Amino acid sequence: MAGPDLVHLVAGEDVRYTLTGKALETWLPSLLAACDGRQSVETLVADAPAARRDDALSLVDRLYGERILVDGDAQAAHTPQARQLEVEGAGPLFERLRGHMGIATLPPLALLVQDRLDPEAALRFNERCLGGDRPWLWVSTGALARGYVSQVFLPGVGPCLGCLFEHFRRLTPTPELHDALREHARQGGAIPAVPFPTEGMGMLASIVDWKVAQLSLSEPSPALYRLHVLDATSLEVATHRVLADESCPWCGADAA
Repeated sequence: MAGPDLVHLVAGEDVRYTLTGKALETWLPSLLAACDGRQSVETLVADAPAARRDDALSLVDRLYGERILVDGDAQAAHTPQARQLEVEGAGPLFERLRGHMGIATLPPLALLVQDRLDPEAALRFNERCLGGDRPWLWVSTGALARGYVSQVFLPGVGPCLGCLFEHFRRLTPTPELHDALREHARQGGAIPAVPFPTEGMGMLASIVDWKVAQLSLSEPSPALYRLHVLDATSLEVATHRVLADESCPWCGADAA
């Protein structure tokens, strides 16, 4: 809601913020309306009047710091495109999904399939994908009691697989296990594969196939960009939204 030299940010019936500045009402409402997660800050600020671009950048930084503006997620950046699986990994689920690789002329969707708890290999895969231009996906039965199909990760937007692993570390009562497994792998130690129900592997493979199909749609299900978790005992499936981690060592603000 705008007035002379001011803009109110309103939620419901409450005025949450009042921003003031000379002629602010002439350019800030349109800039805020364009904050749909599909454009970079540089693009948004470039559309402001030249004399107001420093003010615009300062306001965006302030609103971002106070979580009024947040990073756009992968769903907002979705561009429909048919893709084929490019599978790497090991184990029975890997062998099954390798048979789903599809038409060789389509651009790839990188997929890592793990049948063991090996975060080091997963994070090396994530690092390679972050340096490329293709989306990627992670599937694992290594947790034994649960199977995972990650959200589709997109280069340059939204969370990466490292963000997901940082989320796991915060939730586990023994985060040191994650670090110990990584160090063990770096030292050349073997990590054994674990068993998983055949029916559960079939369900995970179906979720992967569904996500590949969803990538080609102009309006995919939000679950394309959510983590699927399969309970190995009950075969119940839950989905979870995983946000980008600003402190992620691989894609966050302080990443090398």
